[in-house]
Amino acid sequence: MKKILLLISLFIVASNAFAGTYKDGPHIGKVLGGDPEEESTIYGWQVAYEFDNEIVSLELVGAKQEDKLGTPGLLPGKFAADIDIWALSFTMAVRAGYTFFDRVHLYGSVGYAYYDFHADADAARRVAQAAGSGSATYNAGAKLHDVWGTVLAAGMEIKLSDSWELIAEYRSVSLDTEMDFDLTETNPAPAGFGMATFDTQTTYTENVPYDHDTFRVGVNFRF
Repeated sequence: MKKILLLISLFIVASNAFAGTYKDGPHIGKVLGGDPEEESTIYGWQVAYEFDNEIVSLELVGAKQEDKLGTPGLLPGKFAADIDIWALSFTMAVRAGYTFFDRVHLYGSVGYAYYDFHADADAARRVAQAAGSGSATYNAGAKLHDVWGTVLAAGMEIKLSDSWELIAEYRSVSLDTEMDFDLTETNPAPAGFGMATFDTQTTYTENVPYDHDTFRVGVNFRF
């Protein structure tokens, strides 16, 4: 949360330092390829500040996307499965472009994105429970590390009026995260052990490349 607030603070400070125009609005997009296993739909909101020179602007984007990730390869094969995940991303980008015919603005941008990953704990638990055999039972939890990544993008804005504009953008995201898969094996305790069962817990960690490309379209209202 502190990192997200830092991005918002930087955006506010930078935008208040120079004269310009605020604009914001919703967008919808699609993961086009890369490391994600699913080409999921992306939903989000962008806030931008366009300086009066209409060449340089700042943009803050929040979005949500879903995907599936395989369990770590170090795990025994019977635990291999796809775990549902979702991520909230927050991107701070600097854009530079040029306006043609007073209405069409083409731009490129570079920025940093913070990805807040979440794994479906129930899915991990079901994978472990289904793998139980004999006297052993299993439970599990999956966790993904939150990370920073770099974003390169190119896009176009088309003014429909003095207040409304359409936006279309292609972006490439580069980042790596890690998945921790905590596996707990429960077995009956030997006679005289002083307890009915005993647990053995092992954590399997694997690096997860998460480079991907996206395309989004949306609208902005210019204040």
